[in-house]
Amino acid sequence: MNKRNWYNPVYHKGTQPIRVLSENIILWFENSYPNFTEEVKNELEYNGLKNKIDYLIGENRIQEIAYIDSKKTITIEESFLSYLWIIGYVIFVNYDEVVAKHNDNKSTEEIIKSLNYVLDSESLFDYGMSLTKSYKKWDKNKLPNPEYYDKQSNSYIEKMNGVFLSAINFIMIHEFAHLVLGHVDLDNQKNTFTEQEYKEHELAADKYAIESLLESDFNKTNIHIIRGGILAGLISLTLLDNTMEGDTHPDPDHRVRLALEMFSLKDTDPLWGVACMGFKQWSRFYKKDLDWPKKVENWKELFYLTMNKLTEIKNYS
Repeated sequence: MNKRNWYNPVYHKGTQPIRVLSENIILWFENSYPNFTEEVKNELEYNGLKNKIDYLIGENRIQEIAYIDSKKTITIEESFLSYLWIIGYVIFVNYDEVVAKHNDNKSTEEIIKSLNYVLDSESLFDYGMSLTKSYKKWDKNKLPNPEYYDKQSNSYIEKMNGVFLSAINFIMIHEFAHLVLGHVDLDNQKNTFTEQEYKEHELAADKYAIESLLESDFNKTNIHIIRGGILAGLISLTLLDNTMEGDTHPDPDHRVRLALEMFSLKDTDPLWGVACMGFKQWSRFYKKDLDWPKKVENWKELFYLTMNKLTEIKNYS
């Protein structure tokens, strides 16, 4: 195994392994979709958008996801970025190794390799979820990470870097959408909103971000990464809470469903399955009874059956 350290202190700012992607985050954001530069210019000139992104660096537990404040500054947090990379890695590796590659003709070597991927991802998941409670260092020698790895022995890491960049970009465009759609100004005017109105604002921001990201020619060429990142971003939000219910936000499973339906996927598309694996990860972590049928026609059917089960869980709780 020949691991390489990708960290460069001149370019990479931060304390956690996710720092090696910090510049890429800004690059992706600046090139989100064809009209984005003009939209940003307009918001800077006429609507008070701050010409910076606050990047909160530090060895802390997750305190914020991402947000745009009353002064119209978008803020992201390093520990949440680590968590986001981890959740994307876990759900895609588990789907790929447990489901997509499952067959009876695997060699012993292939079975052992798959098992190691899954075991590593489970240990990584435990670490990622621990960041919601307290901070401890990411063990770069033992756990998959974007900074120190051997690309020959773990082909997933660079794929997951793309999924991560798509995921955080979706979340940031969602926050930008709150400004473009007038939600920040409405909040600043001290308007009183009902819980339902807040939820409608969040859904509108999701729709704006998804539609904008899917329209780019570049994104169409890389559509699997763009869709996968949006899904990973939404699944990561799902796993932050044990209720699967929103307060001022829509229920997280409903946000996942909205995204998948906007993708116009085939019934057999793997993303339906990846979403199901994400929900299964949630049920295992929070000890919820989310049983699957023994047989379904396709992943889309399983997804909607899973949504029904989640509704039952929420109603029972």
